[in-house]
Amino acid sequence: MVSQQRMLLKSEIRHQERGDEGQRCVGGLRSYTKTRIGKKKFSSSSSIGVMTSLTGKGGITISDGGKKMYKRSIQKAKETTRLKRRKAVLRNKIEQKTLMRESLQASKRDAAEGKSRYRLSKMMRNELRDEVNRVIKDFVRLRALEILVMQEMGFF
Repeated sequence: MVSQQRMLLKSEIRHQERGDEGQRCVGGLRSYTKTRIGKKKFSSSSSIGVMTSLTGKGGITISDGGKKMYKRSIQKAKETTRLKRRKAVLRNKIEQKTLMRESLQASKRDAAEGKSRYRLSKMMRNELRDEVNRVIKDFVRLRALEILVMQEMGFF
């Protein structure tokens, strides 16, 4: 009986520290109200010695509370593993996007180099065509001069 009362007192202290309000005991309602300073005042309709079982918020017994805490801890662990997986997936996606961005930039650079090479080859082709046309014109002039010289010499 004494050990049970000690356990109840310890659990009551834990509930006070957490700030649970409106806890029920067998003898009546035990409520806590905050004062302006932040300390708690107790108003009770029964004495602590009469309490045999303590229930938490919403009429849940301590053992049920323990089960709920256990389930919550499992849920929290599952949630943290889910979050870790999501973070890993997001990290992978970010890494893939950076790789894709880098490859896109490299392909843009290659395309720009290709365009510049094309322009350069086009310019060189035009210059060579102009050179060939000049040489052809020079040959035509030389041929015309040759014909003129041959006419003056009387070969025609």
